[in-house]
Amino acid sequence: NDPTAGSPTVTLLRLLLPLNDQALRPKNPIQSVVATGGVYKGQGRNQRKLMTCAY
Repeated sequence: NDPTAGSPTVTLLRLLLPLNDQALRPKNPIQSVVATGGVYKGQGRNQRKLMTCAY
């Protein structure tokens, strides 16, 4: 049995690091940074919403 099977970290790495070599070298590095920042901003909004709804 693989202890990492189905773990959130492994799943996230699979999404962020596709096996396609071209995906690892973005044509526009600035665009990839902006896209990543958008993901983190969205996560922050979700966490705040959960915290305010939990009370």
